[in-house]
Amino acid sequence: MGSPSQNAEVAEKLDRIGNLYIAANDTWRAKTFLKAAKVVGEVNGSLADIDSVKGIGKSTADVIKQILKTGTCDRLLKLEKEYPPDALSLTAIEGIGPKGAYAMCRTHGVGNLDDLITKLEKSGEDDSLLKLAKLGKAHSAQGRLQRLRVRPLVEKMLESLRSVTGVVQAEAAGSYRRQCETVRDIDVLVQAPITSVSLVKKAFSEFGVLLSAGQKKMRLRHEGSYKDGYGERVDYILYIDLLVVEAKSWGSAICYFTGSKQHNVELREIAASRGFIVNEHGIYKGRVMDEKNRVGGANETDLYDILGLPFVEPKDRDT
Repeated sequence: MGSPSQNAEVAEKLDRIGNLYIAANDTWRAKTFLKAAKVVGEVNGSLADIDSVKGIGKSTADVIKQILKTGTCDRLLKLEKEYPPDALSLTAIEGIGPKGAYAMCRTHGVGNLDDLITKLEKSGEDDSLLKLAKLGKAHSAQGRLQRLRVRPLVEKMLESLRSVTGVVQAEAAGSYRRQCETVRDIDVLVQAPITSVSLVKKAFSEFGVLLSAGQKKMRLRHEGSYKDGYGERVDYILYIDLLVVEAKSWGSAICYFTGSKQHNVELREIAASRGFIVNEHGIYKGRVMDEKNRVGGANETDLYDILGLPFVEPKDRDT
């Protein structure tokens, strides 16, 4: 029952259950399932002995077993019936999570994002919400952008971040670093001390509307344009997430956030087969992720060297 390749799918369903409980205003169950999703996502081996995994209670373990057996579970089906998936299209609006999406549907008497936009256009009410809704729809509909279109922006941003006092290094990750032809969003990693975070925030905010900013995570929306092959102006929206990373975890973090998802899964499977745990925080010897068991992670090559693997260039991690 269960295999490493299934772990990500199980974690995704647990995360969905947790978010639906947020919508249901059931904080305790939401925390339980969101925590379980994180735990399962970090399990390198099989979920066959899920009952013994630390952080997973009996009832949650039963849910996981049902997902492994059937691909879904009664709890998820019940929640999805009460909170229809179409309503989650409103989460495309910046700042709106699952709970807010369902509340907004009830408040405005709509079933999805398109219904909300239509109603707001007809009523002429709440222009600010209408603008955010249209921005969210535009970003969802635009698909992926050609890498060459956003490259000047990304390079300029990285140059600015690298010039900040205290910043050791800054790199773009994700599909951009893998040199894919197209990208949807951009992930940026910065190695810097906490004392430099305010300066990082200032430099980052120069490239768009800062939507959130904590000590380790920031997000902004960049609205740009370019000329297509016919000389016509094309407007686009690009969301950029920035993560501040400690030096000891830089290599593991840049590897993890570069992806691809399948590459990460295979790396974790190989690590598990050789008695290691690999995640965005580092590489650990044994089955317990503890600082005393850390054997690497500061450099990206650590993950491959310790596992006895040849280094895989980012551009080759989709194959």
